[in-house]
Amino acid sequence: MAAVLILVLFAPAIAFSQATNVTITDVSVIAAPNATYTYSSSSGPALQVGKSIVITGMSNAGNNGTFTITALPPTSFTVVNATGVAASGQTGTGIEFNITSGALLTIRDSNNAAVLKIYDSQIHSSTPPNNPTVQVVPINGINGSSCNSADQIPTDAYVLQGGSPTGCDPNDPFEVTDNNTNTTHQASGKADLLGFHIETHYICAGTCGNITGTGPVCNTSGTICANPDSGFITIRNDTGSAFTGTISLTGNSPTPGDPYCPVNGVASDTWTSGLTTSGTGQSVTLALGSQGTKVALSAASFSASNTTYTYTLTSGPTLQMGQTITITGMADGGNNGTFTITALPTSTSFTVANASGVTATESGTGIVIKLADSSNCGGFNQAQTLTLVQNVRQTAFFGKDDYQITTLNSASGDTLDVLPVPVPAGPLGSVNFTAFSNGQFGFGVTPTATSPLRFSATNFNNLACLAYADFSAPGNPVCVELQLTPSGPSGGHYFFTAQTDQNIDKNSLPNGVGGPAFLGQHLVSCPASGFDINIITAFQAPPVTFGDYTRGSDSGTGSCWVMAFDPNATAVPPGSIVSTFAGFAGLIPPPTFNLVNPGSAEPLNFTYSTSSGSPITNLNWCTSANNLEPTCAAGASRPWVSFGTLPFNCSTGLVATGVAETAVSGSSNLQNLGGGSYRFNWKTVKSNALLGTCAVVIVQFDTGLVVFPDDFKYAKQ
Repeated sequence: MAAVLILVLFAPAIAFSQATNVTITDVSVIAAPNATYTYSSSSGPALQVGKSIVITGMSNAGNNGTFTITALPPTSFTVVNATGVAASGQTGTGIEFNITSGALLTIRDSNNAAVLKIYDSQIHSSTPPNNPTVQVVPINGINGSSCNSADQIPTDAYVLQGGSPTGCDPNDPFEVTDNNTNTTHQASGKADLLGFHIETHYICAGTCGNITGTGPVCNTSGTICANPDSGFITIRNDTGSAFTGTISLTGNSPTPGDPYCPVNGVASDTWTSGLTTSGTGQSVTLALGSQGTKVALSAASFSASNTTYTYTLTSGPTLQMGQTITITGMADGGNNGTFTITALPTSTSFTVANASGVTATESGTGIVIKLADSSNCGGFNQAQTLTLVQNVRQTAFFGKDDYQITTLNSASGDTLDVLPVPVPAGPLGSVNFTAFSNGQFGFGVTPTATSPLRFSATNFNNLACLAYADFSAPGNPVCVELQLTPSGPSGGHYFFTAQTDQNIDKNSLPNGVGGPAFLGQHLVSCPASGFDINIITAFQAPPVTFGDYTRGSDSGTGSCWVMAFDPNATAVPPGSIVSTFAGFAGLIPPPTFNLVNPGSAEPLNFTYSTSSGSPITNLNWCTSANNLEPTCAAGASRPWVSFGTLPFNCSTGLVATGVAETAVSGSSNLQNLGGGSYRFNWKTVKSNALLGTCAVVIVQFDTGLVVFPDDFKYAKQ
């Protein structure tokens, strides 16, 4: 799609709070457990289904709390709130939070393999332990800020978008990191990973309130410049070897266009010229805005006050009429200067009004500069798109953390967008965390900075979320909720195994965690509060601040996921693995086939427990397949387990597109062996047509967990 560029100089910035604030005037419980609130908008974007909303100030305490919006009737919203009380004329406040990931820095080697990916939300200004800079943005017009109390999410990161996790505009006196004499302002961020030193700065080029700028400030390419201030990131090569590859800064913002924000809201700045081991070529600076255009000039032709230049495109989008281009480096000084492009005679030439032009064959450089003030753009998100292939692991990286997914039956063309959404961790108020002593943040102490939003899981109120070291700072532990958005012919309907690798924040969880959980909620965006499934199968505990992994498996559509734990459970010792499902005992895992006679009964032995090690001893057999957990379509009560089969190609190991899971024969049965041990006697279909074909048994639990541990081939034995 061709972009239409409209350049408007000196236009006022459009900036607002990215949290949505509403005034509530009425509550009606229409069908328990649903409660509908009547509201009027106070500020921010429109409410969205699937978002979390925090309600306070209602006289009936049961109407207050954190909920997920399930519907938006006219001038009202509906949430699941079993304690809601009908109340006419009862006022309160609702806040819907929109926390961003921040822009994404990606470094790829010459083979296009990802070397490093890190978000603006992971690059911190605190230098522990002596210089914590966790703070909140100014509000209510202080120093020109457009933020309000709902935007005061504590952070020491997000430097590139002005220091606000929600993307509101706190204005220049707070944003600028360098040469700023104001008492309260954000500091520059720093990170050192894999031999690269990374710094984020918000720099003023002109006059920014009472701050005098440094003069023109641009990225290394000279194509994106501050107007009057903006976010810049510098990457220095400290690997000891010359770097060849691609370095890019990307992000998507809700506010598009000149003279402050990227065209169509899509920020992109890329460097492909490599980095040396010393000198000026050791570093590159990128900017959070639209890529400007750089051209190499080879000739100029003067005619009737107009000069036409011949060029080849070096970087950025193609030239457009009406753009301002700065020409330097040509031997005849009359050919240099800043001009407006009036015509594009060919794909390799442009014309400007330049009465001083000289006809000559000579080289030079032309640059179309894009202006940026990245705090005015509403914040930046950058999902990572994974191309899904059956039985092939795909990975999204966040610094030293990652999310991995392996699908069983995805279709060609299926993709998955993975977006990390940082959410402040704990405390959880009334929960008594006996396993942790006072002094560990979130457990019996007051946080360094208060926050209008913290992790909440109304269906798992005994759990806390796991703080990631990469996203946290001293006194400010931060969890990561993963927003997964599928696309493609399957519409997200496939079975998968997922794994997260994360570094536990040693400041808040120095002794590790116990009772791990991998919580999810389908058909919502993050941050969420109505998590209703737990798909954890295994957790390996590492030394704190080193990578651990959490595994889970499920099926379903777009969703929000978070790693959580039970603060009252004993921490899992380093190196130990806890599992909720173990099976099938005695069978051989893939890629080896387990042979089974059509018509025979195959015993499937397994154990099932909580992640704290307590056996689950009362499983019921759900005779239907493809259940929408936690409900068994066939009516079995919780806790339940169901079994189905899915055929696949024995040679390729692939499931054919459109093939669905089918429930096993009703002649099968589930035996409870006691102590969390079970045997499912799978009665196979007696049919010679099955000989030589293959299938996998799908096991689904009411918690949302889905496993498919072994492959089978039908054969006479």
